[in-house]
Amino acid sequence: MRLSFDRSDIAGFVLVWLATVLLLLVTFSELSDANAQDKPDVVNATLMTPIAPTYNGEGGNLSFMRFFNTNSGAASTFNVMIVGSPSGNAYGNTTTFTVPANASHQRNLTEILTQAGAGPLIGGDTNYTLYIRNSDGFSAFQHVIYNSVNGFFENATICQFFSGAQHTRVVPVVANMHTSRIAQYPSEITVHNYTNVARAYTASVFDSVSGATLGDVTLNVGANTTARLTTASIEQQLNFTPNAQQFHMNVKLGNAGSTLELTALIGHNVLNNAFNGTFLNLTQLCRVKT
Repeated sequence: MRLSFDRSDIAGFVLVWLATVLLLLVTFSELSDANAQDKPDVVNATLMTPIAPTYNGEGGNLSFMRFFNTNSGAASTFNVMIVGSPSGNAYGNTTTFTVPANASHQRNLTEILTQAGAGPLIGGDTNYTLYIRNSDGFSAFQHVIYNSVNGFFENATICQFFSGAQHTRVVPVVANMHTSRIAQYPSEITVHNYTNVARAYTASVFDSVSGATLGDVTLNVGANTTARLTTASIEQQLNFTPNAQQFHMNVKLGNAGSTLELTALIGHNVLNNAFNGTFLNLTQLCRVKT
């Protein structure tokens, strides 16, 4: 038996086929739109400063964020958003930390997650990223990690160098210098005078929580010489005995009797007596996007 089709039959088949294809395309498009609506938006944080990677207790490692207000005249507010990696999706709500003038508040990652209402990592995420922003051009941050198992302590700060940032504002400052209340981790500041004449430098010391002034210390440094300013020396010269809650102090350095740009290289080191007596460098601070 031989089948035959006239032109009207062929045209009918083509129309049915086209209608079927069009229906399938519309159906797939609707499903795709529905899936897109169900999936959280990936965060675009190009106007914020990232802190990554962070540690939330893995292997005993925990991240501590230090929010430093280098402004001497007003309080400063840090806005913090929490994002999962690798999904890029937000967790919880944007949270804020208000820090007094000359103060530096320390918060561990667990505390920040709790304040933001951020839940546990899901959907294949393995890490939290923090995005921070502050409208105050005097704001800075530091990210340190501490291992509760072996006492390891390290500066994990990574700076984002962006256009318009005034990094000179964080050069002459030391955030969260340990007081004698943290005896296993004594701090010291190194001051290197890179000029060809002896100079005097002033170290203005502040309580890290309240920002209250504790006093000034003068350090005389010879030409091309490095001098050290220890916690013990500062406390002795200021006749300052920290109370049970005063674990940190902030220090701002300047040329004694002058408002000119600091002519010295500043370092901040900590001796880790809990981890084989190793030295760690806590100098690095980073500016925050405004």
